[in-house]
Amino acid sequence: MKKTNTSLTADIAIIKIIEHVPYLLLIQRKNNPFSGYWAFPGGFTEETETSETSALRELTEETGITVNQLELLALLSSPERDSRGRIVSALYLYITNENLQAQSGDDAKDAKWF
Repeated sequence: MKKTNTSLTADIAIIKIIEHVPYLLLIQRKNNPFSGYWAFPGGFTEETETSETSALRELTEETGITVNQLELLALLSSPERDSRGRIVSALYLYITNENLQAQSGDDAKDAKWF
């Protein structure tokens, strides 16, 4: 059996519900690959982090939003899902009724609610 080099990322689907209308937060990628494309906030998990800690850090770095807890929604592991190589992503969910404001930071060109 061939061993693969696998990287772990953490992504966050954050939804705010204001007056019964749901809004999904996406960031516009600043860097390649996929520069200019809209994506969930997230990024690579550092060697000393848990996946959830990484997700919380990336959310704050890319959007300025800080939360205390996330719910694991899915593990995305298709070998072909990323052009950079074998990358497995833990997708977390956060739903709130707070009217959170986002501002782009770190490697996000923009952050908007859709």
